[in-house]
Amino acid sequence: MTFDIKRRGAWLVTAVHMIPAPRGADAQWESIWASLSFERPRGKHMKPAIFLLMSLLVCAACLDTASAAGWIGPDEKLSGKYNARDLDRLLEENKLAGGENIKVVTLSRGSRSATMLVQVRDREPLHRHADSDITVFLLRGAGELRVGKQMHAVKSGDVMHIPRGAVHAYINRGPEPAAALVVYSPAPGPKDRILVEDKP
Repeated sequence: MTFDIKRRGAWLVTAVHMIPAPRGADAQWESIWASLSFERPRGKHMKPAIFLLMSLLVCAACLDTASAAGWIGPDEKLSGKYNARDLDRLLEENKLAGGENIKVVTLSRGSRSATMLVQVRDREPLHRHADSDITVFLLRGAGELRVGKQMHAVKSGDVMHIPRGAVHAYINRGPEPAAALVVYSPAPGPKDRILVEDKP
C-alpha cells in the first residue's frame, strides 16, 4: 500500500493487489487497483483516526478478493495427470500437532526432483543434505536462515537456494509456525539429511 499527500490538500490512499483471472483466460493474473481520496477544507486537517479507518477499509476490500496461493504438479497416483492444490488448505489439513516441531508433506516426487511442504514451529537442527540442492520458497513466517556461520534475516515471500553439502538451519522468529515450499534436486535418498554438530 502506498500513501501520497497531494499538494492541493487531498489525501490519497492507493491499494494494489493481484487476483487470479478466470480459468481459460489468456492472462493468468489481472491487477485490481482500489483508490480512495479524501478532500479537506483549506487549513483543516483530517483526524488521524478517520484516515486510519478509511485506509483499513480499503485494505480489507483487497484482502477479501485476493485468493490463496496454489500449487500445480503431477498426481502422485495417476501418471500423466496434473492436480491443482490450495496451499492454505494443505497447511490447514496438515497442522503441526501440539508437541510437533517439524512436519513434512510430500507434494510430488520423481527421480530428478521432489517438492515438499515443510512447517517449522521453532527451529531446525543444524544439518546438511548429501544428495540434493534445495530451493526454499518461504510461504509463511519470518526468521533467520543460518548457512555456515552466517545468519540471514528472511521473511514470507523470500526464496533461498542452498547447495548440497552446505550446513544450514532455519530459526523461526514469528509467533506462528513457518511454512515453506521446498524443491529438492535431485530427489533425496533415505540418508540425504545429515545432522551436524554445532561447533563454536
